Amino acid sequence: MLLSNFITALEQHIRLPELAVPKLPVTPGATRDEIEQASFQVREAWDLGSGPIPHVVRELERHGIAVARLTLGNVSVDAFSTQAGPRPLVFLTDDKGDNYVRSRFDASHELGHLVMHEALEPGTREVERQAQDFASSFLLPEASARKELPSRLDAAGWSRLAEMKRTWGISMAALLFRSRSLRIVSADAYQSAMRYMSARGWRTQEPGDREMGAPEAPLLLERSVRRAEVEAGLPVESLVRSAHLPLDDILDLLRTSVDERPIIEL
Repeated sequence: MLLSNFITALEQHIRLPELAVPKLPVTPGATRDEIEQASFQVREAWDLGSGPIPHVVRELERHGIAVARLTLGNVSVDAFSTQAGPRPLVFLTDDKGDNYVRSRFDASHELGHLVMHEALEPGTREVERQAQDFASSFLLPEASARKELPSRLDAAGWSRLAEMKRTWGISMAALLFRSRSLRIVSADAYQSAMRYMSARGWRTQEPGDREMGAPEAPLLLERSVRRAEVEAGLPVESLVRSAHLPLDDILDLLRTSVDERPIIEL
């Protein structure tokens, strides 16, 4: 893979964060409690406590996972990951539009694969269900979920979900899924809530999506390339050519992974 080869070349000049991703393999028949425990162990290893995670992508990068954004032209793919190279890679796609909360869930989902599924066939229904459960519990641990999720989906309950969405960076649909998985609400109440959201068009765009802002942007590759240019005197073009990689393809990958909005320093 091009990006993996580029990172190998980059690491000859720049020391990237050490890889610190717990390996907690599960079987195809693993229970939700086992998945819950795996996500708890990752939070514990990364010293995340039980509260909201301010920046999921940054946590992945801080612990040695390279993250990139790209456009595939395939709306059926939200994200994917690979462990084929020297360090794991997570790719987040923009094909369904910019959505802050969905992108955080996608990143957490791919983290679940990296933690649990090194030896399992990717893409199967059971493996994807496990990664979904991991993302749900990683973003909202059980103790916090039971304390904060509403047990009634009346007007106050929906207001509470909207508030939690802003605080935890999790979509209302994902919060409802979490609530159903923990049996905080019944199966009938969950299905009724899904119909309610569908009737209002919230399955496509929820209230508050635009206000949440742009998806979390990767930073590790951008900063590493800049450090190589400034401190090692190695322009990215020279680095790419020395590794015998296609320049245009690598530059495109790096370009889509950069948040080009101006930074306000406070």
